[in-house]
Amino acid sequence: MSRSQKNELHSTILTGLLLFSLLVVLLIRFSFSPATPTYPPLPVSVDIVVVGSGLVGELTALAAAQQAADVLYLDLQNTEQPLLPPYLPVFWLAEKSAPAAETEHVYLPETMALEIYRRGGEAGNYAQILNFCLQSAESLFWLESLTGLELINKGNLNHAFHRVPANTLSALRRQVTAMLPERVRVEKDWLPLRLKQQERRITGLVVRTAEGEEEEISARAVVLADGGFAGNEELLQDYAGLSGVRPRLEGGHHGIGLELAQAAGAQTKNLSQVLLQPVLAEDGSPVEQLAWEQALLFTQSGQLLSGDNLTKILLKAGGTVMAVAGQGSPLARQIKTATVANVDLLAALLKSHPSVVAEQVKALQPPYAAAEISLVALTAGGLTVNEFYNVMGQQGALPGLYAAGELTEGLHGRQALPELFLTEAVVSAKIAGEQAAQWANP
Repeated sequence: MSRSQKNELHSTILTGLLLFSLLVVLLIRFSFSPATPTYPPLPVSVDIVVVGSGLVGELTALAAAQQAADVLYLDLQNTEQPLLPPYLPVFWLAEKSAPAAETEHVYLPETMALEIYRRGGEAGNYAQILNFCLQSAESLFWLESLTGLELINKGNLNHAFHRVPANTLSALRRQVTAMLPERVRVEKDWLPLRLKQQERRITGLVVRTAEGEEEEISARAVVLADGGFAGNEELLQDYAGLSGVRPRLEGGHHGIGLELAQAAGAQTKNLSQVLLQPVLAEDGSPVEQLAWEQALLFTQSGQLLSGDNLTKILLKAGGTVMAVAGQGSPLARQIKTATVANVDLLAALLKSHPSVVAEQVKALQPPYAAAEISLVALTAGGLTVNEFYNVMGQQGALPGLYAAGELTEGLHGRQALPELFLTEAVVSAKIAGEQAAQWANP
């Protein structure tokens, strides 16, 4: 055998030995190493899916992400910019603890819980109410630390109600929207279709993507936080017998979360308990009684309305009226209004003849202040949850399914409490987001 043939043989043998050694290493590694579960990339698998809208949806996603959960947030708000919610801008909270000698001067969680329970006709879930009150101050301090905004008067904690200025509430909405972390993937054009379920356990969600395709998302937990059904005219008619109510200006509230949960076996309660709230059409802020008492109210076609109950007037007018007041009226001082210089411009705004409008407003001094007022609904009933905001079915809590905000029932009882809605949005979002994260990653 020649020297070149010997070299070629040695090279072939060496290459074979190297390949054999590599094969042995691979066999040892993949045959004897412990198996670890793997999950496909987004959007197929996440820790938590949040179906939400507005402040409560974003805070739920944020609270879950802070617990190291990977979150897919389906944003159903469908508005270009965050608007003010229609409930009273009031935080209702209790001081968490106090020295024994000072308890008689402190507004304690137990006192707050009893007050909420009684205001609701003693029909709420007291365990849920008490846990809510215990976490009220902590949740609001958490929100302040996130945003850097001063939302409550800390020197006045023994008083239950803390009013938030409209500009501060607007800043809060903008900041929360802008601060969702990288752990939260936001999708605005996906429509939830149904919950994935193995027996009673929730295992994810099926959606229709923006391209019209159905996509299955596997998740360890799902949180429903898209509001109630106050933006769905058909459901308002079915559950509460209401018509002439306008869609919620801040978006969401179409009843999607409610129907998803009902199809999965969730319990509901008090769906007929609906609070009607007049709001300013420009930004969605609530309109209180005194703001319009010295104003004239017109339909969208220019018909002058009469009555002393703004809600009833709005219902009769189909959900929207134009309020007009003269110079110096409280209307312009209490809500945002447009200034209308003369009768001709006012007639154009009201879509009526100038001579008719001149007769109608002859007691008012120009320039006029005008504002469009709409009627929206707040839902006090909804999905039944326990004190940890785990959604309840006929056989107890549905594993892996949580809900937050206006979509849930249990706090308000038989009567919607308008002063409770803002606190409910914040506290329930924090509880539900954290509990879902703990369930997903124990």
